[in-house]
Amino acid sequence: MPPGRFLVVDGEAFDGNGGIIRIDPSSGAQHAVSQDGYFVDPQSMAIARNGTIFVADPNAFDGNGGVIAVNPLTGRQKVVASGGTFVQPVGIAIAPGGRLMVTDREVLAVRKSEQGHRQPEDALRHRQLRQSDRNRGLRGRRDLRRDADFEQYDGGIIQVDARTGEQRTVASGGSFNSPVALAIAASGKLAVVDPPPARAHPRSDGGLAEVGIGRTT
Repeated sequence: MPPGRFLVVDGEAFDGNGGIIRIDPSSGAQHAVSQDGYFVDPQSMAIARNGTIFVADPNAFDGNGGVIAVNPLTGRQKVVASGGTFVQPVGIAIAPGGRLMVTDREVLAVRKSEQGHRQPEDALRHRQLRQSDRNRGLRGRRDLRRDADFEQYDGGIIQVDARTGEQRTVASGGSFNSPVALAIAASGKLAVVDPPPARAHPRSDGGLAEVGIGRTT
């Protein structure tokens, strides 16, 4: 990318499919870097040392969510990871060693059993429920069905290998409600932003948390 330029990811640009826009801060001129393709609702991006742009899109790949790599010169897109553990991946950062760290707002859905116990919901089943909501014309976390079967939808952090697409859950549940953004702190830990929930949550009023991510593997 030319020095001194800004990159912006916009989930509603280009007729609603979203894309990446390069901006010249001196003139305000805008240039489309990448659009359409795999994009459905791109929410955030991180730029690797080699210039590759990694984008988190919670609604790409038939609503399964995923991470997309973009060539900054050509705009060409490549699938890094989709489905799997993802439910609603929205934030992304690059950790030491090139690992991709992704915040997922709903990686751990909690279901109430008949005995009142809390049970983590399988990611595949959770995605099926989200797809059912989309078929009814709903979109986004706040529009998802919430009934007596579900106590809450807890988010977490998923590590993704940029080369193989392999996913591993680093953290979920606990103090997390719905983490949306993250960055690598000076300590080497992840600084995670978790806003106040749309509904009353038993554990969180929102805030900033640090999460250890271990050594590079």
